[in-house]
Amino acid sequence: MIELTGKPGDTNCRIRFLPRPGFKKTHKVIERELVYGHYCPRCMNVVQALCLTDEAVDLWPYEETNVISLSKDEAKNGSILKVVPNGDSTAGYTNYTVTPLRGAGERGQHLVLKNHVLTYHGIEQDKHTSDRYFEPGERTCEYAGAFALREDLLIRDVCHFMRLDVAAIDAYNLPSVEDFLKLAVAYDFRSLPAYGYAPPVVVFPRDKLTNTRNCGWQMRTILQPFVKPTEQKEAA
Repeated sequence: MIELTGKPGDTNCRIRFLPRPGFKKTHKVIERELVYGHYCPRCMNVVQALCLTDEAVDLWPYEETNVISLSKDEAKNGSILKVVPNGDSTAGYTNYTVTPLRGAGERGQHLVLKNHVLTYHGIEQDKHTSDRYFEPGERTCEYAGAFALREDLLIRDVCHFMRLDVAAIDAYNLPSVEDFLKLAVAYDFRSLPAYGYAPPVVVFPRDKLTNTRNCGWQMRTILQPFVKPTEQKEAA
């Protein structure tokens, strides 16, 4: 199991790797200093984390990623459908993208949960299909989203995901994540609990990615208070 210590909003946190039952006799608990991380209260997984470590942590003995049911049956919806890796997984399987980092004399490891944090390779493609964004691997819950080191870039990325082209985006003075979410929460955009010195993150129901018509309308409604004065004048 991978977990974050402390409480959301704490800056002094750690990431803890607890071995799966089959590895408890051969592997010990590992803790590393956490730079930042996010946790999803819906699927109960660490969505992404950057930690400091001299030696990269192999996730195979530790990872237990929950995949929750999206059944239309309310009694089953939200329950844990399965946990991966499991007996059907090949050795070394992980549902995280793991990137080693090095800078300023320190070594780090960045973990990103596939399909919960979206890839960007499909933003400029014409076809609006789920394959445009998602990677091979599990889709752990109904929420997907993006994070960035700068707030203005994050909101711009969310606009791209919601089908606004460059000209449409440039019609707005893009708000902060906080101001955006005050208006966007009505359309089920939300943030995730953050630990450490975390960059901003925005998630939304992943079915918005293929709902070509409504998502653009929703974004224009949310961003209406941030229309540039020149655009307002031209519209008048």
